Formats: sequence, C-alpha cells, structure tokens
Amino acid sequence: MKINFYPAFILLQVLFVSMLSHADTSFRESVLTAEEISYLEEMPPLRVPIISNQPPLSFIENSTRSGYLNDLFELVSERLGLKVIQVNGLSYSESLQAIKNLEVDLLNDYSSYGPERNFVMETRPVHTSPFVVVGQVTNKNIREINDLADKRLVLVKGFQQTRSIQDKYPEFSILLVDNIDEAYKALRSNDADYYIDNASHAGYFITKYLVSDLSIKGELSKRELGELSLHFAVRSDYPLLHSAIQKTLDSLTTTDYESLRSKWLAMNTDNKALILTDNEKNWLSQHKKIRLLVDPSWAPIEYVDNDGLFKGLSIDYLEKLEALLGIEFVLPTDLSWSEGVDKFKRKELDMASSVSKTAEREKYSLFTEPYISIPIGIFARQDVSYIGSLEALKDKKVAVSKGYAVEEWLKRDYPEFTFHPVASPRDGLQQVSDGDVDVYIGNIMTTTYYIGKYEISNIHLSGETPYKNNQRMAVRNDWPEFRIILQKALNSIPEEEHSKIYSQWMGIRFERAVDYQLVWWIASVATIVLFLVFYWNRKLEREVTSRTHKLAKSEEKYRQLADNLEKQVALRTAQFEEAKNTAELANKEKSRFLANMSHELRTPMHAILSFSNLGIKHIKDDKVKSYLEKIHLSGDRLTTLLDNLLDLSKLEAGKLTPEFKENNLTTVALTSIDEVSSLLSDKNITIKMDENTSLTGYFDSKLITQVLVNILSNAIKFSPNDSTIEIVLHRNSLETDKLLSLSVIDEGIGIPSNELGDVFDSFVQSSKTRSKGGGTGLGLPISKEIIELHHGKIWAESPPKNRKTGAVFTFIIPAKPTSKH
Repeated sequence: MKINFYPAFILLQVLFVSMLSHADTSFRESVLTAEEISYLEEMPPLRVPIISNQPPLSFIENSTRSGYLNDLFELVSERLGLKVIQVNGLSYSESLQAIKNLEVDLLNDYSSYGPERNFVMETRPVHTSPFVVVGQVTNKNIREINDLADKRLVLVKGFQQTRSIQDKYPEFSILLVDNIDEAYKALRSNDADYYIDNASHAGYFITKYLVSDLSIKGELSKRELGELSLHFAVRSDYPLLHSAIQKTLDSLTTTDYESLRSKWLAMNTDNKALILTDNEKNWLSQHKKIRLLVDPSWAPIEYVDNDGLFKGLSIDYLEKLEALLGIEFVLPTDLSWSEGVDKFKRKELDMASSVSKTAEREKYSLFTEPYISIPIGIFARQDVSYIGSLEALKDKKVAVSKGYAVEEWLKRDYPEFTFHPVASPRDGLQQVSDGDVDVYIGNIMTTTYYIGKYEISNIHLSGETPYKNNQRMAVRNDWPEFRIILQKALNSIPEEEHSKIYSQWMGIRFERAVDYQLVWWIASVATIVLFLVFYWNRKLEREVTSRTHKLAKSEEKYRQLADNLEKQVALRTAQFEEAKNTAELANKEKSRFLANMSHELRTPMHAILSFSNLGIKHIKDDKVKSYLEKIHLSGDRLTTLLDNLLDLSKLEAGKLTPEFKENNLTTVALTSIDEVSSLLSDKNITIKMDENTSLTGYFDSKLITQVLVNILSNAIKFSPNDSTIEIVLHRNSLETDKLLSLSVIDEGIGIPSNELGDVFDSFVQSSKTRSKGGGTGLGLPISKEIIELHHGKIWAESPPKNRKTGAVFTFIIPAKPTSKH
C-alpha cells in the first residue's frame, strides 16, 4: 500500500536543502570509480525524510534540521555533490513504508533491528548507543533487566527496545505511549517507574534541558536487550549510490567524526549513572569485603577519632562507594601507616583509600584518577620570613612524614638535603615548634588542621612547593578489574556531592605569609597608624600629668602665702585655666589628627580595595587571585580599624550624642543578623531567636545596632563551623525602672573567668582569642561606651551550665527616657 503525502493529517514540506551542483571533484576522483561519478552526476534530487523528535541524532529546531545524523549526512552530501529534498512530517515507521514504496530514496537513521528488509541497502553503522533506564532521581538504580520485573515500565510503540522487551519479557507491566514526550511525561507524573531510552537521547534530554527530577538509573547490557545501531540506508535499486556513500563514510577522518560527536554527543559524557559490565558485576559478587589501607593520623583526610572510629574526607567517599557497589570496606584501626603499607605490599590489604601516585608505589599498586588535589607547603616558626623556594632549605633541618609521597619526591629531587622523618604531621609540627627542626613539609589541608586542633600558635605557612597531593584510590596490582570498577563509581558521584564533601572538610581557615609588596605596605601603614595613636595618647597623658603636678605644687605654695590670698587664688585659677585649655587644645588636636589621618588613609585604601576587588573578579590565575583576596581582606580590616578609632575618639571626646526615639529591640536584632549574614554563611552558623518577642523602648537604634553587630561578629569569629548562636530578649523590672535586656550566647572558645571584665578595655583581647583570627580589641570598648551613653550596662559571662564552651554577652538599657536623658 502506497502512502499518500497530501492528506491533512500528514505535513509534507518539500524543501531544497542542498542543491550542490559543484561537488568536490578532487575528492570524488580519488575515492569513487568513473561509473559511480557518472551515476551521481545524472541522479535526480534525493528525497530524504527527517525524523523531528530524536535529539541529539535527528530533530527539527527553528525550522531547520539538526542533529548528529543530519550533520553527518550533510557532510557526505557535500563531498559527493548530492542534491537533497527534505521531507518532513513522517514518523519512522511511515518513512520505512515510504522507502519500500519508492516514495523516498534514503534514510539516514535506519535501524536494522527486526526482520530482514530486502527493499533497502544499509551502510555499516554510523552510530551505536546502548539502552539505559531512566527514572525519578529517588528511584533505585537498575543493575540488570530482572530488576524491572516488578516495576511499571512506559515504552514507545514500535521502538526497537519496546519490541525486544515485549518479545523477551511478556510478563513485564508496560504502559505503551505514542512518542518519547509522552513517555517522559508519564515518568514525571508518576504514572510509570522507569522508561527505557537510548543513551544518546536520554543523556542529551536530561543535560540539555536541566531536568532535575529524572536521571539515568542504569545501563542494560547488550546481551539482555541488544543496542541501538543506526545506518544510512538507500533504496535497493540504487547500488551505486550505496557504494559511493559507504566509500565516503570510510574516507572521513577521526577528526571529522570527533568534531560532530563533540558538537552533539558530548553532553552524554557527563552521565552520572554507574554502568558495570556483567564481568564487573560478577567480580563484585565474589569480593563482598575489601580490606582497606587507611592512615589513622592524617586528618582531615582520614583519621581515627576519640571514639576509635575512622572519620575524614576519604571516609565520606568510601561510604558512598559502599552504597554504589554493594560491598563492605573493612578498616583496621590498629595499624600505623607504615605497618599498613607493608601489609598492602604483601597483599594482606586490598585497597588504599587516599594515596599519591609515586614510582615506588606503582610497583605494587594500580591507581584511579585523582579525586582531590592538595598543595604541599613549607611550615616554619613565626619568626621565619617567607621562603621563596625549596633551594633555600639546603642547609636546614627538614621534617617530612615517613612513608608519605612527599618524602619520596623530596629525596629524589633534593638528595643533598638533611631530612628528619617523623611518624605523623603532628610530630613534625611539634619538632618545628620546639626548634628541633627548621621546617616541616606537608600538604596544606592536613597540616593546617593539626595547627588549629592542637593550637600550635608559633607556626605558619611560610612557603610553597611545586608538589601536590593528587589523592587517588589504589588497589593491589593483581586486581585490575577492581580499579576500573572504582573509577566508574567515582565518576558516577555527582559534582555537587564532590563539592559538598570537599567544603565540609576544608572549612578550616588559616593565614600564610605572602611575598607580595602591597600586602606588606598595608601592614606597615596599619602599624604606623597604631604607633602614632599610642604616641599621641601617651604624650597627652604626660602633658596632663605634668600640668596637674604643677598645679598641685602651685596650690601648696599659695596656701603658704596667706597674706596675699587674693593674688595667689587669681594666679592659681589662671594656671588651672591654662592647663585646662592646653588639655582641651591637645584633645582637639588629637581628634583633628585622627580625622585627617582617616581621610588621608581612606583615599589610598579605597583604591586598594577597588583594584583588588576588580582583580578578584577578572584574574583567573588561582595563585595571584589568592594574593588579591588577602590584600582585600587586609584592606577591609584596616578600614574597620580606622572607623573604630574615630568612633572611640568621638566617644571619649563626648562628641557622640544618642538620638533617643521609640524603637523595637527585636527589629534591631533582626537588622543586625542581616548585616552579619555573609559571615554566618561562610561558617554555616545558625542564629536562634524568638522573633515573636516584641520589646519597645527609647534608644538610638543605629548605635544599638552597632553594639549588637560588634557582639555577633565576635561570636561568629570564635565559634566553630555548623554551630548555633542564640539571642535572648526579655524585659526586666528593677525597682521602678523598666529595662530592656539582650543576651548573645555562642558555642565558641570562651573567655577565662579572670579576663571577663578586661575584654571591654581598649586594645585588650582575651588570651584565648589573640591567635584565633586577629582583631584590634576596639569593638567591645566602643560597645561599652555606647551602652553607658544609654545609661545601661554591658558585661560578659561564662556559658550556661548546659554548655561546655562559649561565652555570654549581655546588655541592659532603660526602656523609657530617664531624667538623665
């Protein structure tokens, strides 16, 4: 039966897409026979139907044919000089019938699956694709087709995979739909559990359209369901056209094919499904328990905690791999690293969870690709300046962890160095701290962790090396199958999961010396400003003391001169007024000096901050970018210092007068939380507060906000990641006065009880916080002055009994204006 192209239910658009009268003559002469060339020159335009809904292979986009198969056919047409008429509106089954009826001449997406068709001549495959199972992201992964026996399948009528399943697995529960769009709608509306698609389309659809609720849940083996194999196919009465097309396909270079694949099929390479072969699945079934080589003292990558359990970045990866592969990792906690390495060499252990690839380890190990990269740094005491290169350590005592990759690299590249192997990074740092060695060389992540954990305050990162711990997983060299399985499993972990694991264990902040002129310039300016402020205050103090002493002597002298009392009183008053005027003038000069200094420093500071911020946004080099980030951070700190100094000067001079209005303390608290939101986000800290508490009173909302921001900033700075800060608001009654009270309770490092009152003095910090992030010691003194201007009180306390760490800062202010106001 012939197909009539003209009824309304079939859209037939005839477009002359390719009328290439000028073929590549040199190509045809070098590849084709004279008979084939003559045949092509006399051939009329070819009628080619275009399948419109099979991205990325063949589809219509913006009224233009698109896709891998269409581009490939166009490339062949150009080489041969074929004239092509595009036929739209036919489904695949209708296209097959049309070529059988000689109503079209060529199919560029022909599948050879099914009964033999003697009305077409097909080329060798131009594209093959396995079949995959698609389902909602929460559905279980499918490892073999029998896993679908009790599931609801949706399949498209007439598709190869549909006919194969209907033939081989008639007992399956199947919902048949007319096209792919309906199949995916059935999945998303929960009318079916899984859909079987070819991998090319499934990967393209999910990636191209950012589908977040569906994912590829597994690949079905060729043995179970076959694979999609697509060809170019021409009418059986066009043998010379068939041979010409096949010769052209064979002549295309690898570059030609790769160019098309990268354009249309590259999206499929990001498939996160774990797809194992039958042999790999069988191997896993025979190796359910894997004995691990793990370092018990290499935090935060892997370590044994106080409860005797392994924790760390690599352990998080192992837990995901256990779930993906259905195996169990056995982690021995009673082995040191060197003992574990010896057992691994003897194949008494099967796998290492986190190692670097070295020449020595390659003798007995097979490695995955790196799953994390960590720079190696040089750590020295605080009194050691920046170390520009490893060559500077030639005459130094260098500590390295025994058996670690960096030891092998350093001994290979610097055999003349004096090395001191240590059992662990902590031992190496302790030797540097005690002065037994000059430096310790280790990866920045682990070493910084131990510096913070054991509060080794006299060591800093003082130099860089060309080495990196590109951490891999390694298996014994007689298990090549397991290395491939591990790599597939690691590849299947989504990028957001990698980022989550990395950020969780890299939440440790540290400072490092940088050989960068601008950073030192900023530090120098800050030092000069502080020195001038201290010098000026000391000078004023000496001046006042001197004047007061003179007044005392004058007063004694004039008491003895009773006979000339009026004259002496006048003289004493004049001298007192002179001293007072001198002190007031000196105070004004101090304020003028600070204001001028602030103005003079702010201009270059704004330039520094602007250019460093511009560099952070546009410079791609990670090293230079890190320098600019530190410059910007130092600039911010110096700007804050200038603001605090001016505020303190205004408060001491009585130039800051509160503006008392009726305000809501709860609203002020919410505003303050919003101002420190970026600091909270950086450390994943939560603030807990009852927002339904409404406390109104008469106070300066801007100044009280400044107080609360200072307190919250300190609480955030000295609190650990993922902790909670609590704000408690309440109204107190004291005799006849109504008081507003606010407390901030953190889980930080706390303040010694004998220092609770001192933290409100200018330029004073707790001994516990001096090495925990810097600061000027001005925030709390300014807060105290502001609260006292409100005729209130502020104090610090130890944490409540139900908390082991932290501190409590509380202030109270009158709810109503007092007579003092």
